[in-house]
Amino acid sequence: MEQKKGKININRIIKYIGNFVMILAVVMIIIKLQSYDLDYSVIFSKKNIIAFIIVTLVYSMTVIFGGIPWTNVINALLNCKIRYTETMLIFTKSNVLKYIPGNIFQYVGRNELAVQKKIRHSDVALSTVIDVCWNIFSIILIAVLLAGRSLYAYIAQQYKFVWKEIILILIAFLFLIILIFVFFRKKRKELIKMFKKIFSIKLAKALGGNFLFYAVQGIVNAGLYFVIFSIISGEQYSAQNVVLIMGAMLVAFVAGFITPGAPGGVGVREAVSLFLLGEITEESVILSGIVIMRVLSIIGDVFSFALVWIVKRIKSSKSGE
Repeated sequence: MEQKKGKININRIIKYIGNFVMILAVVMIIIKLQSYDLDYSVIFSKKNIIAFIIVTLVYSMTVIFGGIPWTNVINALLNCKIRYTETMLIFTKSNVLKYIPGNIFQYVGRNELAVQKKIRHSDVALSTVIDVCWNIFSIILIAVLLAGRSLYAYIAQQYKFVWKEIILILIAFLFLIILIFVFFRKKRKELIKMFKKIFSIKLAKALGGNFLFYAVQGIVNAGLYFVIFSIISGEQYSAQNVVLIMGAMLVAFVAGFITPGAPGGVGVREAVSLFLLGEITEESVILSGIVIMRVLSIIGDVFSFALVWIVKRIKSSKSGE
């Protein structure tokens, strides 16, 4: 009986910590929205409101279903059958936590699944690392296909910066291998099991399906930027420029994600977008469009979590849980 009480207390503590982190995320979202120098009348004008609502809803759908690839990775790694309906709330909640400075809570938050399903935290963490790395890799490939020459021009101009990043990544990777060898030499059997999971046929099949998912998701999100740019500028872009805009925004997303010291890609995405799209549309359109998309994506992140939470509560009340 004492052990049960102890477990209940631990669960309560974890729950309280989770609630506190969630409240902190909401506070940070409010602060972030206030920090944007944006005339909100542009978003809520009669002319634009319907289009921006549609953009927000479409973005919200990409968030709600965005955890499917992660769930696929977990099932492949652990050879289990966890349904996405069981991870949906955890994923959308973790997605809101990305607004807390540090940019780690959105990934640590996924480990709530380990508590719920009694899975090892290391396995959930490994699934998150694989999922995030594969997501970025998929987006890079799609960006290369869409951005084309403009991407090569950017890399050529920034080659010194790129080579520094590559060298740092290689050093970090070698350092990680050394750490694994030193600290886990007594757990070689566990390491071998882990590598077998990572290089299994089952995981390879899951990643193949996830690539298609992330390609579609990336194209949809990039397309939302094009819609916003079109609304602001009132221009009708050629098919070639539409492809370039979408490719540029994917490149900007990746650059903002991998650049150290830039939480949420602030500043980096704007700089990359201006370089790649400077000849296609005006600077004011690009900067205003990015800020508006940031605001709409924040609303979409909160809405997607709230919607999933409400649906879960309704289902729980009906089932008597």
